[in-house]
Parts: sequence; C-alpha cells; structure tokens
Amino acid sequence: MRYVPLILLLLLGACGGSGEERKEKAAAAWAAVKGEYEARNALIVAALKEAPDKLSGNLEPVVLGEAPKPKFETHKVSGIDKTANARIAVLDAEDAASSKLLQLLVEKRWRTDMDKNAADNGGTTEGGLKADLEQYLAVRYLCVVKTTEYTPPKITDTSLFKVKFEAGQWTGTAALYDLTTGKLLGGASMTARNTDSVKFKTEGIDADEQKRLGQVALEVDLREQVLALLKTTCQAE
Repeated sequence: MRYVPLILLLLLGACGGSGEERKEKAAAAWAAVKGEYEARNALIVAALKEAPDKLSGNLEPVVLGEAPKPKFETHKVSGIDKTANARIAVLDAEDAASSKLLQLLVEKRWRTDMDKNAADNGGTTEGGLKADLEQYLAVRYLCVVKTTEYTPPKITDTSLFKVKFEAGQWTGTAALYDLTTGKLLGGASMTARNTDSVKFKTEGIDADEQKRLGQVALEVDLREQVLALLKTTCQAE
C-alpha cells in the first residue's frame, strides 16, 4: 500500500482542496456578483451602441464636476496599472492602417477576463474571480474613439545622417462615458500630427532597416500625439 506523505496532504489542504472544490467556490462567488457584473456590462454595451450616433453629431466639452479625473491604461505586454480608472474603445475603422495605429491604445483584458468568468460560471478560482471583478469595476470611464480620416506617416528618404519623412495625420472624434451611470460626459473632434523631429536608432544599420525602424518610430510618435489629445479632451491625468 502506498501512503501520501503528511506534508503533501497539508500542502493540498492549504491550496484549497481539489480543482472541483475550487471551481465550486468560484461558482458560488460568481452567483453573488453576477448581478453586479451584468449591470456594469449593460452600461458598457449601451455606451458602445450609442456612441456612433453621438460621435457623428455635435459634442459638448467633457464636464467631470466633482468626479475624479480619468487615468488611462493602454495595451501592455504584461502587467497593469491598478490605479488606472479609464479605458479606450476604438470603433471599427474602414481601413486597416488606422486600426493598426489605434489598437495599441486599447487595453482589452479588463473586459475579456470578466467575460470569460461569465462564460465559465466564475472561472477556476474564487481569488481569480475577485481580482478580475475588482479590476473590472475599477474602470469608471470609457473613451470611445472614431476615426474620420487618416494619412499614415511615410519615410521618403534615408541617408547616413538624415532621414526625411512626410508627417502622418489622424483626425477623429472621442466621447467619454461614465460607466457608473452610463452618462455621456462630453467629447470633441481632434486632429493629431507627427512632431517635427522623431528619434530612433540609426547607427550601425543598413538603409532598409533604417527605413523600417523609422516607419515604426513615426507610427509610435503619431499614436502618442493621439493619446495626448484624448487625455486633453477627457480631462485625464
């Protein structure tokens, strides 16, 4: 007969029991918060549904009143700023280039993690569900963005000491929603352009690689200009 060492049994107990037991606890926790999730999700869906019409009309400037300032979180490979209370949503653009420019402004995990919990009846652990819900409800503001016109930046010439380019330009409209009430707080139209000088590595690389890196740097620079305008429009930090 084989015996399981006592220390292993203790460790298994500390981990919260079997996988099925953890899922049952997560399901019970989900039942307790399901209504809260569904109420917030309904406001998000309503804002995204309403936004196209609002973005096509005349928007009043954002008014926050006594509410806290938005703080945006954008796409990251890893980690998340837990103090960020705002996210950006980009409406489908007609061309792939503008979608590519703006998609890195979108942090998707705050919704996808909770949507997965909803689909899985609470996910796999109670702790994971609580962390996802806390992050989800911490997002108070949603800035919905629509592109109206986009001219990508373009490298026109490269040499040993200088890279010439045509500045890119993005024009669009943004609207800010308060997700605790579903209220439209305002918005504005805006135009962003590349800065006059964009820095990137040129030393020790050939002309083709220099051109590629230059193009990437131009897109990053223009994206930063768009984000700066969105922050100004939404009175964000």
